[in-house]
Amino acid sequence: MYLKHEGILNDNLEATIQAIFTEFYMRNCHIQCQLSDLCTLCSSKRVFADDYVDNGIPFYRGGEITLKQKGQPVNDPLFISDAHFKELKEKYGAPIKDDILITAVGTIGNSYLVDRENFYFKDGNIIWLKDFSKYEYRFFIYDFMQSSLFQSSLEAISIGSTQTALTIAALSDIKVLVPIFDKLKSYAKQSSMIRKNIQQNNMELEELHHMSEFILSSLNR
Repeated sequence: MYLKHEGILNDNLEATIQAIFTEFYMRNCHIQCQLSDLCTLCSSKRVFADDYVDNGIPFYRGGEITLKQKGQPVNDPLFISDAHFKELKEKYGAPIKDDILITAVGTIGNSYLVDRENFYFKDGNIIWLKDFSKYEYRFFIYDFMQSSLFQSSLEAISIGSTQTALTIAALSDIKVLVPIFDKLKSYAKQSSMIRKNIQQNNMELEELHHMSEFILSSLNR
């Protein structure tokens, strides 16, 4: 019952953000940019199947990113070793808090605002948005990616009839209207407060899911 309540609460919080974003976008956003003007878009370095280990640092594909977005637990994830992750992070970087990951193959356009956690992800399946020109753009762009405006843009640039795919080049060229910085700063403060509540709820949901699975497995022994 509590899990259902938390899920509904997050849905309501997300709907609140979208209502705020839509009104803000219509009233205050008049400067046209491309996504690539606001951040760096890239992929990860390739990790091979032989690199997988039984335990270590989680390695996410598109399906796991969708689960993380929804605050659902990632069951039976793939792993790479701590040493391999450390090497990748030192040489090429790894996602940090409030970076954005978006699914790029199959079901495209599901985006995840990264929390504080160590993980790596599959190249080609996921596009990584990082190094935003202003920190506040992280929240504005993430909210934009949840909107119908962004979904309409995705439909126009996706390629493939049976295997839908989103390329870094196509995503980089998406047009977005942005506000002046003072307005952006005010919006980001409001959005980040609500997002923080959603992330906290997601952490609690994940812990409760794991606890529930542990109890059920204990009862079935």
